[in-house]
Amino acid sequence: MGSLPVSFLYAFGGDELLSGNIKTVILAVVLVLLLVGLYEIIRRDQRRKAQAD
Repeated sequence: MGSLPVSFLYAFGGDELLSGNIKTVILAVVLVLLLVGLYEIIRRDQRRKAQAD
């Protein structure tokens, strides 16, 4: 799980960055940040439920 964002950026953003297509790189970074944020929200929710039980 930890290497997934880096792998995604390398696979989809590396070639685009070298070819000068910045829009694709920005989109890939935004998607990775959204996925990391969603993961954190889910993790906090699970912690809150575990403390309530």
